Amino acid sequence: EKLTHYILTHHRSLVVTVFGLPMSCLWDAALSLRAKYIHYTRSAPQKHAQRVAAVVEQVRRPRPEGQPLCTARPGWQSISLSYRTYKSKWRGIDMNSLIDILDVDTGRGVIVVEPLVTMGQITHALLPLGYTLPIVPEMDDLTVGGLVSGTGIESSSHVRGLFHEGCLEFELC
Repeated sequence: EKLTHYILTHHRSLVVTVFGLPMSCLWDAALSLRAKYIHYTRSAPQKHAQRVAAVVEQVRRPRPEGQPLCTARPGWQSISLSYRTYKSKWRGIDMNSLIDILDVDTGRGVIVVEPLVTMGQITHALLPLGYTLPIVPEMDDLTVGGLVSGTGIESSSHVRGLFHEGCLEFELC
């Protein structure tokens, strides 16, 4: 234990370089492959209305009085260090199919997206058109829904404000 403590304290740069960075690169590659797989196998913007109807049906399904609702997104996908133990007692709403960019209107400067669209997806869609978001969060894996519900505190602008303040409209069911 003392040796481990000594190595992690006095040789942390070596530990990070030899173990941390390669593991981080492997994790990033695995998440990237996962995102591509999901996009290619489940992307279907034309099914937006049908997918929203499925979410509405889940929300309206009877549940015990007072039981809160939450997303059914697994805790490991959270960009937080806190544990998501409350989800085991709450009714999870599966929104995992809402992953598409629905429209990019360059004339109006508007992009219409579903809640699980990531900043990486938006960046890859807008940059070839010569556009970007007014507030670009630092992490490609952050979702629009997460930034809106968490007020996008990770990124802000002294001119444009927080991420959600740049959103023109929200569709709630």
